[in-house]
Amino acid sequence: MNWRWTLASQLIASCLLLTEAHSSDQDSGASQGTSGAVARHSFEALKRRDIATFVSLFHPDEIKRFKTFATDAFKVDKPDQEIQQIRKLFAPFSTIQGVAAASGSDLLTAFLKNLFTSIPNFDEAIANAELQILGEVVERPDKVHVITRIALRPQPVSCQKHDGRWYQLLNDEVLRVIAAFERKEYFRKKNVAIENIQKRMTMDQIAVIGHVKDGDDVAQVLCRIKMKIDDFSFSIFGCYPVRKGEPAWNHLDDKDKTKLVYALRAKWVH
Repeated sequence: MNWRWTLASQLIASCLLLTEAHSSDQDSGASQGTSGAVARHSFEALKRRDIATFVSLFHPDEIKRFKTFATDAFKVDKPDQEIQQIRKLFAPFSTIQGVAAASGSDLLTAFLKNLFTSIPNFDEAIANAELQILGEVVERPDKVHVITRIALRPQPVSCQKHDGRWYQLLNDEVLRVIAAFERKEYFRKKNVAIENIQKRMTMDQIAVIGHVKDGDDVAQVLCRIKMKIDDFSFSIFGCYPVRKGEPAWNHLDDKDKTKLVYALRAKWVH
């Protein structure tokens, strides 16, 4: 699993996307006064490699979840090679005692510093990245998903308001890394083999958050999909293309998303 590049590329995309998407925001107040201000300060911090400031702009719940992930990674009594590689990225924190005593922000700061250092040409990747903004999907007044294309596949990047301030959220691709670890540990503790995992995976629920147009003949539909492997559940959050002429196309603007969900499920099953 090329999770280092996955994690790094999504964090870069998050900063670049939000910066570009809100570049017209003229707010000059506090760094967390608006989502646009968060984006600009986040991007500027990453450009100057000020990772501590970059981390300070993440939502408190994201920091808490990351510490739980770090703690769990160091609790594994017989870590395999993948988990050992993950642990190395927390240096100088190298023991469960050290991780437990550290703040979530310090752990994420250390993790990102080590991750970015380990990736060749990381600075060039930031400097040369290009993006296209397709639009925004408002899930709630305090939560917005901005849809961008950094490479080939459009990606949602989210920001959320908390206690009067705006924070950025970890991209779902980052959360997939954490979810993959959680899934692995879940089945390990149950002493259940994870072979043929794809055959055991089912699509449990589909929730359509919204969509944006991607040209005249394509729409990117933002979905939160609940998956199940035996009795383990996890979510996938992302954009999925619907093309003009497909059954789902005629239901994009339906207030009741039942027919759209049905059409999407039928498309994916086939």
